[in-house]
Amino acid sequence: MIKLPIGFTRALGKAYLWTRRHLPEILTYGGIGATVGGTALMCNATLKADKTLTAANEEVENLDPKSKEAKAIRRNARWQVAKKYALPVAVEGAGIGMILGGHHTLRKENVALAATNVALSAAFAKYRKRVTESIGEDKERAYYYGATVVDKHPETGEEGQFEVVDSDAPVGLYTKFFDVGNPNWSNDPDQNVMFLKHCQDMATQKLRARGYLFLNEVYDMLGIPRTLTGQHVGWVDGSLQGDHYVDFGLYDPDDVHKRMFMNGEEQAILLDFNVDGDIMYILGSDIVRNIKEEV
Repeated sequence: MIKLPIGFTRALGKAYLWTRRHLPEILTYGGIGATVGGTALMCNATLKADKTLTAANEEVENLDPKSKEAKAIRRNARWQVAKKYALPVAVEGAGIGMILGGHHTLRKENVALAATNVALSAAFAKYRKRVTESIGEDKERAYYYGATVVDKHPETGEEGQFEVVDSDAPVGLYTKFFDVGNPNWSNDPDQNVMFLKHCQDMATQKLRARGYLFLNEVYDMLGIPRTLTGQHVGWVDGSLQGDHYVDFGLYDPDDVHKRMFMNGEEQAILLDFNVDGDIMYILGSDIVRNIKEEV
C-alpha cells in the first residue's frame, strides 16, 4: 500500500470537508450552468439536425419513397439526428439531476438541524430543571434572565427577588423588553397594560383563525424589530407540544417586577413568549390529522 504524505492527506481531508459543506451550492449552481449549456447545445443540435433532414429529403426526392434505398437514407438521417441530440439531452438531464440533488441535500441538512435544535432545547430544559432543584426557582430565574439576586427588594422589602441589571442583555431565547423605547409605549401605565393585553388576545385570535402564527408577526403588533429567529419559530394551533394560545408572560405571581408593572408601579416589563418552536417542523402527523378532521 502506498503511503501518502500526511500534508497531502490533510489537504484532501479539508477539501472533502469543504466540498461537503458547500455541496448544495455546488450542485445547484453546477446544475444551472449545465442546463444553460444544455440549452445552447440543444439549439446548435437543432440547426444541424435541420440540415441533415433537408439533405436526406433532397436525396430521396427523385427516388421511390417505398424503395429500400429511400428507407435506408431516412433511417440513417434519423440516426444522425438522434446522435446530435444525445449530448444536449445528457447535459440537460445532468443539470436537472444536480439541481434536484442540491435541493435534496439541503433538505436533509435542514431536517438534521431541526432535530439538533429540538434535542438542544430538550437538553436545556432538563438542565434548567436540575438547576432549579439544586439552587431554587428564584435564583435559577435570575441567572436565566441575566439578573442579580438581592436579599431584599429596595421598594417592597420582599426577600428572594432579583433585579435585571442590563436591559440590553440577551436574557432569553424569546424574551423582549417593553419599555419607554418602544413606539407604542405610553406614559399612562393602564394604557400600556391594555395595549399588551389587546395584542396578546389579537395574536391568539389570529393563531386560531389561521392555524399558525410566526413570532415576527407578534413583534410587528408590539412594535418590536423583527429577528431572524422570529421568522422561523412561532405557534401552531393543534400542536401536541404547544399551549394553543399566545402568552406574553404578563401574569407571574412570583415575579415582583411584573406584579408592579401590572399595577402601574414599574416602567418596564420583560415579555417571555410561549412559542411552540420551529413552525415548519411542528407540522407532523397530528396536525395533518387535525386538518383532515376540520375539512
